Amino acid sequence: MSGIADDNSSGLIIEDGGNLFYVCNPKKIRYKRQSFQCFCSDSEENLGTSDQERYSKTRDVSKFRTFTFLIKNEGLNSILCQVEISPEGVNWGAFGELEYTLSPGQMQPIVPQYFLHYARVKFKNKIPGFSSVIAIWFQGQR
Repeated sequence: MSGIADDNSSGLIIEDGGNLFYVCNPKKIRYKRQSFQCFCSDSEENLGTSDQERYSKTRDVSKFRTFTFLIKNEGLNSILCQVEISPEGVNWGAFGELEYTLSPGQMQPIVPQYFLHYARVKFKNKIPGFSSVIAIWFQGQR
């Protein structure tokens, strides 16, 4: 097998076993293996709901490539929950994120569709006067 460059160096002509092959734009291909340098996990448990909105811990998600909240209703009554995001930890909004109703025992993963610096989960009783207890897990990869 032998090869020669064509006139404008955009390819190679290779001879193999009496056959000629033209190889366009030969390039060295490098494969980069991805590895996750950090997996972070945190949870808040036994959070009581009320008729007023309550919030999970505020999390700085700016250094995470991907992250998810998982909310589990561990109490006896239905709850409402929704993820909120903020650029600076002061002005919060749902920005079209769904508000979920979780029945007792139900779990719901939530991944925000938009990215801002901070994220948290808002939650409250679905029916006024009927409190519940929830757990919130946060997991992220850098």
